[in-house]
Amino acid sequence: MSTYLVSGTSRGLGIGLVKVLADMPPEKVNKVFAGTRSKDIPMALADVISGSEGRVEHIVLDVNSTESIKAAASKVAASLDGDGGLDYLINAAAIRDPHYVPDIENMDYLGECLSTNIVGTHEVICGFLPLLRRGKEKKILNFSSTLGQLTTAQTDPNFPSVPLPAYKISKAGTHMLTALWSNRLRDEGFCVWIQSPGNVKTDLAGGDVADLPVEVSAKEVIRIAQEARPEDTGRHRNIYVKGWEEGGGLGGRYDGEDLYW
Repeated sequence: MSTYLVSGTSRGLGIGLVKVLADMPPEKVNKVFAGTRSKDIPMALADVISGSEGRVEHIVLDVNSTESIKAAASKVAASLDGDGGLDYLINAAAIRDPHYVPDIENMDYLGECLSTNIVGTHEVICGFLPLLRRGKEKKILNFSSTLGQLTTAQTDPNFPSVPLPAYKISKAGTHMLTALWSNRLRDEGFCVWIQSPGNVKTDLAGGDVADLPVEVSAKEVIRIAQEARPEDTGRHRNIYVKGWEEGGGLGGRYDGEDLYW
């Protein structure tokens, strides 16, 4: 039985991940803590909680607030009292430029993206690290995107066609943050990696014109997470979706192979 914390579960991929975990048997997934910035529980999440027989629990987790992170960690610790630690931390909370920006000179959302996507992710890891050290699995999953790849930025002529410079910069920073945490925790048996979820039909990604339904990406992300081993730490992992091995969509190929950093 394993325990999970997923941030950013009010919508999109975050709530999709919680749904996948809630559908798994109790002997595989014992507890899921679903973090949202607001104390008001979204209806979609409330439905999952009500049908989970107590296995899914809502926590208020504003990744931009140190006090919120501390309070969330305390609540999780109290809930897990006597049941060990936290096995999986899935950092799904993220934001992007609220509108398309034609060039970097006009970028006006960099501070917000860096605060949520990099600083927030780091602070959540720090806040829950004591519980993760007590867990059996010791896994930390940070989400990124091919839009954060430095190699792609230099070599792909289509890279400028997605005008989200602040988001791109923040995800490139998430790569380094993950690499440093992987190095730091490697000797403790942790697995810390970057996961690309693909181009998913969410508000954060491509909406209805994106490649993949949320449930397809979410199931594959959870499969990868559950199969990950300590020797996988530091990887930048792509999902595998049958029929998409050679690409053809907006997000390239989904062949399960490691991605560029």
